[in-house]
Amino acid sequence: MAKLPVIIVELKQTCSMAPSQWEGRTNDDRPAYIRYRHGYLSVHIGPVGGDLNGALGADEWYGEQINGDDDSGIELADVCRATGIVVGLK
Repeated sequence: MAKLPVIIVELKQTCSMAPSQWEGRTNDDRPAYIRYRHGYLSVHIGPVGGDLNGALGADEWYGEQINGDDDSGIELADVCRATGIVVGLK
C-alpha cells in the first residue's frame, strides 16, 4: 500500500467536512488527492505530470478506517500523522 516518503508541495483543501478533502502535487510532480469520510482516510497519488483525474483513477496509495464512522472532518496534521505524508509547501 503506502510507500514513503511522499512530500506534498502544493495543497488546497477543497472541502472541510463530509468529506474532508484536499488536492495537490508532490515534489516529483504527481497529482495527489486526499479524502476522509465516515472515518475512512484515503490517499491517491497519480502519475508524474498527470492531472487530478490521474490521481482519482490511481489505486489507493493509502487507505484505512481510522476513526469508526466519524464524519466530523479531519485536520491536515492528523492526515500527516496517519499516513506519513510530509507537507512542505512552496
